[in-house]
Amino acid sequence: DAFREKLHMTQQNANLTIKSTTSALQDLGALVTHGDKQQKLQSSRLRSEFQEVVKRYSNLQKQVATRQKYTMGVRPGSAAARPSGGGAALQTGGWFDAPRQRPEEATSLLDDVESPQSPTQQQQQQWRQDLDYEQAMLVERDQRIRQIEADMLDCNQIFKDLANIVHEQGAVIDTIEGNIENTQQNTAQAVEQLRSAASYQRKYRQKTCFLLVLVVVVAAVVALVIYFSIK
Repeated sequence: DAFREKLHMTQQNANLTIKSTTSALQDLGALVTHGDKQQKLQSSRLRSEFQEVVKRYSNLQKQVATRQKYTMGVRPGSAAARPSGGGAALQTGGWFDAPRQRPEEATSLLDDVESPQSPTQQQQQQWRQDLDYEQAMLVERDQRIRQIEADMLDCNQIFKDLANIVHEQGAVIDTIEGNIENTQQNTAQAVEQLRSAASYQRKYRQKTCFLLVLVVVVAAVVALVIYFSIK
């Protein structure tokens, strides 16, 4: 019992450590989305190594649970290991040797034991004690099995949380790439507009110069006409 309790506490602590590490990796993933390429690679490497550790731990946990269930098939101090008081007592084999005895089946057997054909009152009392002990052991074994199953780490949820980190980072990268593309498009449009404005200004200056030359020529012609008219 002390060993089982120690094993239970060890698994509980390991499960809490894995969950807290998963949460820390999620926080790290959120931070490195705005970091450089080296930081993102380090985050990805840590996440991959952690997944491998969780897989190995899950496999080990399944092996331990299987052995625990098997060893609970033989109860300490059973009728096979202690004196039966002269009467036939119930015996429990290995985990896979025989199906469990349900409480109602034990009660039915107890009714048969209390029939008029029962040999002696001492044997009836011994059988009753064995049946009560067997029922108590079945209840205790069911409780231990439920505890073993409760200690099993939900690896699927852990892997799902880690996969969400990759998905969120991918979404951020897609957003950044989209912003870069939009910036490139806006820059190209701005360059085109600047080129159009420069072309317009160049044509405007050419037209202004042409008009200025035309005005000078007209003024010179008018001046010559006036000069010769007066002369």
